[in-house]
Amino acid sequence: MKVKKFVVGIVVFMAGSLLFPVAGSALPGDINESVGDGGIAVINDTDNYDQPRAVAVDSLGRTVIAGKCFNTENQADFCIGRFDQNGNPDTSFSDDGFIVIDMGSAGNYDNAYALAIDQLNRVVVGGRCYETTNANGTDFCILRLTPSGNLDTSFGGDGKVYVDMGDTGSFDYLRAITVDSLRRVIATGWCETTLDVQRDFCTMRLTPTGNLDTAFGGDGKVYTSLSPESDGWADKAQDVAVDSLRRVIVGGLCEDDNNQQHNCLVRYTASGNLDASFGNNGIVIQDPYLNTQGQDYFDHIDLVAIDSQNRIVTAGPCYTEGRVDGVWCVARFTTTGNLDTSFSSDGVAHTTPENSPSDYNEYIFGLVVDSYDRPIIGGGIWNGNHYAPRMYRFSENGEFNTWFGPNGDGSADVQGSGSTSMRVADWEGEEMGEIGNKPTQMLALNAYDEIMVVGRCTTDVDTPNNDPYDFCIATFGTENNWGNNNTESFFTCGTHTARARFGEAMTVGDFNGDGVEDLAVGSPGSNIAGYAGNR
Repeated sequence: MKVKKFVVGIVVFMAGSLLFPVAGSALPGDINESVGDGGIAVINDTDNYDQPRAVAVDSLGRTVIAGKCFNTENQADFCIGRFDQNGNPDTSFSDDGFIVIDMGSAGNYDNAYALAIDQLNRVVVGGRCYETTNANGTDFCILRLTPSGNLDTSFGGDGKVYVDMGDTGSFDYLRAITVDSLRRVIATGWCETTLDVQRDFCTMRLTPTGNLDTAFGGDGKVYTSLSPESDGWADKAQDVAVDSLRRVIVGGLCEDDNNQQHNCLVRYTASGNLDASFGNNGIVIQDPYLNTQGQDYFDHIDLVAIDSQNRIVTAGPCYTEGRVDGVWCVARFTTTGNLDTSFSSDGVAHTTPENSPSDYNEYIFGLVVDSYDRPIIGGGIWNGNHYAPRMYRFSENGEFNTWFGPNGDGSADVQGSGSTSMRVADWEGEEMGEIGNKPTQMLALNAYDEIMVVGRCTTDVDTPNNDPYDFCIATFGTENNWGNNNTESFFTCGTHTARARFGEAMTVGDFNGDGVEDLAVGSPGSNIAGYAGNR
């Protein structure tokens, strides 16, 4: 697989005259510094070590964050915050924009991992909770809030639903949720179907009122074992998505007879059966690269998304030839489960060793696909004090989208101009290496393809481990922010595509003297041209 890179010129037009290359101040991938403290907005409520897990944006452009925080008795509860469109705590949501909910289980360490918003802007949060009568086991648990932040009593009677997916007393882990077009809630994760022995992909579907949907798998639950039963503790479903035909796609990891981890995808029909038109009877097991170095495989899918053509996009770590510590990989599959060769020539794109994080780079925390079918991934990179969020955007064809971010390589870091420092949740301490304790989705898109990044923040930049953390977001602009006039056109020169609004001009030339043609776009009288790169 080849990853192509190129640098494209940016020029200034003044009264129709071409002057000189210049860097733009509002290019796609720039942080919106008008939000919060230099671009990072914070909800400060519990004055403790809050740990955000997931983010979503509702139809009114409000950003919702869910995770766990600790109450006055040092017990973990579900916590949900909402920001308005301007990045302020939304006072129409639970009065101050933040709500803490005790799920009422027998244990004291309930974990919210997943978040979705339905068509009525109701907030659905899922996680794992200790069984209500047994603190030695955990179940899937889900709550639903009204748009005003109250528990929705039309869901499960009191706004909360608990489902024991595995054996009584076993540990079930809900990792992801989504809502389909009929407002049914779908949750996935892993559970112990044989106590202390076997972990399988476990998926359930609830009706809009919170009951198990018997039209899905007969009883609302579906189990899929992908690994040999002798291995045990093997299969871990990490994410779930629903396509336009209401088929349910679940991705994660599974192990073979040699305890090697692989990327695993499962697609179910709307009725919960394995979809025979996908892969091998509904299952795809795939490794991006041939192992020629003798190292163990530790590939796995962390995130799943669906693009406008029902193609499946996945993200996770993979181990390329000669790169034993892994890189971030994005794969795209056709609707039949084959790797899509129109994406990066072989279906897999990855960050290169020189721009991959230097440590713990096997973790990816975010995947979204924008309205141009461009995948955007996010993870953590060490900055000398803590692991800070970084994003990469790929073009629809799988190349680095070079007009995203300030460096011309398709990447952008979360670095505001204020005193607030954002980090990725749960990188440090004993939870760092456990796949079950990672953030599940740190990225979300609004209707304008603006990117919302969630993290945990502190103002103690030098010693961030010593300061309490709060939920926080940062917003990044896209091409859709370039102006109010939506009349636009595209011009292609070789592999470069420029986008222009009405009244702007485009021209081709070697503007930086490197012997390679550049493509520039600008308007008479403006002091900045648009970015010309691979869209």
